[in-house]
Amino acid sequence: MKLTKRKLRQIIQESMQPPQYSATEIFMDIMRRGGPDRYVALAHGRPGMKCTDFMHYQQALRAYIDTEAPHLKDMPNNVWNDVCYLLSQVD
Repeated sequence: MKLTKRKLRQIIQESMQPPQYSATEIFMDIMRRGGPDRYVALAHGRPGMKCTDFMHYQQALRAYIDTEAPHLKDMPNNVWNDVCYLLSQVD
């Protein structure tokens, strides 16, 4: 495949844009990987622990980021709050 100047310029511009975060995609990935209860148990080191408080959902999200998705560490605060809200609405 021949790389044209236009295609190269497009690739460079796409790589220079800030990353996009989607609260629903992060939420769905957490649910696919075991849900918030799995990650709150990892955060506390207590197998079988359940999310019973809003703070637990925040801890579960932090554990998910630390173990599965370190690229999300610079996620904006509004996306963080949206993901925590979605997690709290599941149970």
